[in-house]
Amino acid sequence: MHSIRFPVRQRTTLALGLLLLCVAPALMLFRVSADDSPIVLQRNAVLLSPSGGVNPHGTAEYKVYQNGNRELEVEIEDMGFANGTMLRVFLNGNLVGQTMVNLAKARLNLRTRDGQSVPEVADGALLEVKKEDLLVVRGTFTTITPAPSVSPSSSP
Repeated sequence: MHSIRFPVRQRTTLALGLLLLCVAPALMLFRVSADDSPIVLQRNAVLLSPSGGVNPHGTAEYKVYQNGNRELEVEIEDMGFANGTMLRVFLNGNLVGQTMVNLAKARLNLRTRDGQSVPEVADGALLEVKKEDLLVVRGTFTTITPAPSVSPSSSP
């Protein structure tokens, strides 16, 4: 049986390639997210149908992280629209994004860490989701106080 001999350069390249294939999946497990820092501000809105009915409904959540990143997540459920229906999301009358209905649900998630534009959301800001000019759901943001961090206390 004959063995194949590769030049040193090819063996080194092959060894580095194999090492990368073995190490890369493990490194992905330890990937640090930019938003692993604590949340310093959180505002939520309950999204309700303008007719006062139970459906459709949803939630909106705005977070500001200690590292300065911001995130806006909007979820709507139990809509009677066909898959692929486009919905527009407005904050205080300004368009902030679009999403598409899939299985009676829609979701929009904007993150500054992903390079997306995330508007600042003030307490009392109005969020509306529309299908063309039809108002689907709306809600007003209120501030959620983040849980205090635990710090050691001293006793006399």
